Amino acid sequence: MINYKSNFPIPAINVETLEFENINYLEFIDSDKFKFYSDDSLKGLNLDNNIFKNSDLELNELNNYCPKCKTFSLDFYERFLTD
Repeated sequence: MINYKSNFPIPAINVETLEFENINYLEFIDSDKFKFYSDDSLKGLNLDNNIFKNSDLELNELNNYCPKCKTFSLDFYERFLTD
């Protein structure tokens, strides 16, 4: 069964391909293959202090690094499913 204790999806940059990926943080927590969007180097200006907090990770809602255009223009939007 997949649950928050086994599946913790977090946006990240693959440092080898420089591609955006949504990966299981718990599986790659100690890996050098990914840089997570909780890393300050992937966060741009956050003047309104809008963040998503999940466990001990904080992600900026706005102005994150976009690997395609190489600017801090990537925004995250919260989406979830409930049953």
